[in-house]
Amino acid sequence: NSRWTQMARTSCAQLAMFTKRILHVIHSMDPKKGGPGQVIHGWSQQLQQRGVTSDVLVLTDDGVPPAMPYYSCSGTRDFGYSLAAKRKLQRVASEYDVFIFHGLWQYTTCLIQGLPADKQTWIMPHGMLDPWFFSRSLKSTKKRYYWRFVEQKNWLRATGIIFTCPEEQRLAHLTLEQLGMTPPAHRNEGIVYLGTTPPAQIQSITNKVPTALFLGRIHPKKGLDLLLDALPENWQLHIAGPIEDKAYWKSLKLPVECSYLGSVQGDLKEMLLGHSDLLVLPSRQENTGLVLLEAMSHKKPVLTTTAVNIYPEIQGAAAGWVADPTVEGLHSAFATITPRELVIRGANAYDLYLSRFTVESSVEQLQKVL
Repeated sequence: NSRWTQMARTSCAQLAMFTKRILHVIHSMDPKKGGPGQVIHGWSQQLQQRGVTSDVLVLTDDGVPPAMPYYSCSGTRDFGYSLAAKRKLQRVASEYDVFIFHGLWQYTTCLIQGLPADKQTWIMPHGMLDPWFFSRSLKSTKKRYYWRFVEQKNWLRATGIIFTCPEEQRLAHLTLEQLGMTPPAHRNEGIVYLGTTPPAQIQSITNKVPTALFLGRIHPKKGLDLLLDALPENWQLHIAGPIEDKAYWKSLKLPVECSYLGSVQGDLKEMLLGHSDLLVLPSRQENTGLVLLEAMSHKKPVLTTTAVNIYPEIQGAAAGWVADPTVEGLHSAFATITPRELVIRGANAYDLYLSRFTVESSVEQLQKVL
């Protein structure tokens, strides 16, 4: 016991001595573009509370949280080429020790090439090397060419790679092999689970009719069509999120038991999570899925698919149900859900959240990797 206590004290002391200045580089902080921006915001708040500098260089101003320190640079909407970002990064490089580049397939990672060789540069793919992204012929061809002539150089230039879970790392290695590349011997790789801030208050409402919640972008990748076809008749479903693909949304047939609530944030989002019995994320591809973490922080069990990269953690903790990303798979999972199991797995989900997916835990993992 004394040995483990001493090791814990040493680890805490090392984290307390962490003084490296961090600059995150990302295309957009807009929550509508995905979870990385939300993660960076949470990390920066937590790091600053610990006396660590954590700033952001962003190519677009959309969605940057108020009062958050950041460098604004004008970039285009898609690839995001920005001469202003290149010059800005070169001007401020001496003020930071560590640079974390979020995402792939955009100009942000190209900025690595302009940094001094003695700077730590890390890439966080955020699931963008999953084989799913190479399963569509046209985009797959574009990515292969882009990797060969652009992204591979950035990858090799980086000090290391930060993955958000072991499954993301495993899938990325499969893709790298398909691209004719294996991680070089000097490559540093780390695992940093993403985390969210716990709710100020956990609500728990008993519903007369079992109620599921779909919370996310309306896009084929999120698998809402699978959920609608698999939803049992005795279940009620609330759908909330921005309509990103209007043609896809129009093709969906919502049963009477379903209600669409639009895009939600803040207190309304918290209320929806508190009033639901189950959070469903039936994605065809997903890295972490921050909404899963948010649901678990509300003591809600989740139903997700094997296409979501943190499914092994959810499955191992019995924090919900995991199914194949098919109508049949989701239907079979629903058939095993009982009121008692909802309560039991909701408690398991909360335990998993506290042990692995809080923003405090995530920041501690990040500091250890860096």
